[in-house]
Amino acid sequence: MHNREAPWWLEPQYRECYESFRQHDRFIWQTASVGVVINGALLVSTFALVNSWLVREFILAVSLIYTLVLTFALYKHRYFSEIEQQSLTRMEAAYGTPNIQRNSFPGNNVEYWFSKQPNRLQSKSAHVLFTVGMLGVSVLVLSLLIINPFLRP
Repeated sequence: MHNREAPWWLEPQYRECYESFRQHDRFIWQTASVGVVINGALLVSTFALVNSWLVREFILAVSLIYTLVLTFALYKHRYFSEIEQQSLTRMEAAYGTPNIQRNSFPGNNVEYWFSKQPNRLQSKSAHVLFTVGMLGVSVLVLSLLIINPFLRP
């Protein structure tokens, strides 16, 4: 399968990098899901069960901080995911084999096992959508935090 001889340590390193890439990809999807579920539960319980505006302020502040921390975690997982994507591509080049397409747009002058150009919807970044969504939730919670004292219990 190899076109040229690669160093003995490259295969274990490739496997480790690929597993780390898969783990960061899972974390990206899970971070957004967990953020939506927990924030939804906090917002519903805050306005359905709590009558004190001060307690609601505290819960909303916790929700805002939590959302911002998850958004930061989303950025970090994407950062490492991109590093691992490029590392895997370079390791495949060291093996002298065709690459696996891991990005929406295949690179020029790169040989892939199979390559496909994305349609308009597929070309959009899910990571950007997740990040915008998380920041949107942060703005929503911040807005509720500001107007909460004026809401009647």
